[in-house]
Amino acid sequence: MKTRYSAGHIAVAFYAFISLVFASAVFFFSSTLWAASMANLLGPVSVGIFLSFTSSGLFVSFLSTYVIEHTKRFGHLPGSFHRALREMRDVHPFSLAFSSSIAEELVFRGVGLYFLGIWGQGILFGLAHWPRKKNMYIWPVWAFFMGVMLGYITYFTKTLWSAIAIHFTINFYSMMQLRRYKKHKK
Repeated sequence: MKTRYSAGHIAVAFYAFISLVFASAVFFFSSTLWAASMANLLGPVSVGIFLSFTSSGLFVSFLSTYVIEHTKRFGHLPGSFHRALREMRDVHPFSLAFSSSIAEELVFRGVGLYFLGIWGQGILFGLAHWPRKKNMYIWPVWAFFMGVMLGYITYFTKTLWSAIAIHFTINFYSMMQLRRYKKHKK
């Protein structure tokens, strides 16, 4: 029996691979200054801090949903996002949100923040979210500002877990909203 993998399965596998490569690099190059700073960023975090940043992610998600749903200029975005993520429908939103938030935070706030600074990694994060369709032009702008915000949060809290909590919450909430949009349109 041949197994068919969707774009969502491939995306989750890709994010897991990025995380594995990153963890291996920190392990094998643990004597370098960069790896030592990464070990500090991935250190323990209190439950209170984690929950407060998860709440921050929910606030950002609610705010962006409100703006999208109550502004004619961005009213097309839910449908555009739904169409863009259609091929990932076989993957549970938790899996995709979990794997993408960890991998992207390791790459952009972990490596990017160290080598490019807050604004440089924010620009790179925005470019990495460049859309295929012109009607989603606001997406990389939003990603740039989120990247800068997550960069500052990582810098001031000295941990990646705060950015991971916010990123996961935003991604998971957004994907659940897309599922709601899909059901509402039927």
